[in-house]
Amino acid sequence: SSQQRITKRGLTEWTSAYNQITSINKLLENAGSIAPGEQKTRLLGEAHFFRAFYYYKLLRQFGGPLLIDHTWNPLKDNVKFPRASYEQTVKFITDEAEQAFELLQTTNTPDNAGRPTKGAALMLKAKTYQWAAGVHFQNAEKDYLGFPDNRTDAMLDAAYAEYERIQKL
Repeated sequence: SSQQRITKRGLTEWTSAYNQITSINKLLENAGSIAPGEQKTRLLGEAHFFRAFYYYKLLRQFGGPLLIDHTWNPLKDNVKFPRASYEQTVKFITDEAEQAFELLQTTNTPDNAGRPTKGAALMLKAKTYQWAAGVHFQNAEKDYLGFPDNRTDAMLDAAYAEYERIQKL
């Protein structure tokens, strides 16, 4: 049935995103073992960028997801991760993207073409704010599906500020 196909697709997307997030969390926790230098800085910038990106995808598809920013073992650690609110998720994504911005280059060398840049990190912030400004996410009954009040103007203002930063790059 179409309901089963939708459920299966959602589960696939959810699992795929969390597999990537788990790998990124492992990398960030082991950052101390990466040799210092330009490559390490770029790698950490990319890690923060992609962690923001996967949470952005989850937010768009499911609302506030489980915000997991560290590794954990479900067989040893009896941890339950609640769904994050829309507000917490938007903040997490934009904070991660800002960390990426701090670490990434404005432009990449030809051998690093296609990798995220400072502009890509700012664009991800702007897109997150612009998405969160949508009318469907204001005055929500459940905090993981939107804001308890109307944040459209605040989110659009935040998006505009990021677009201005992109222009200055």
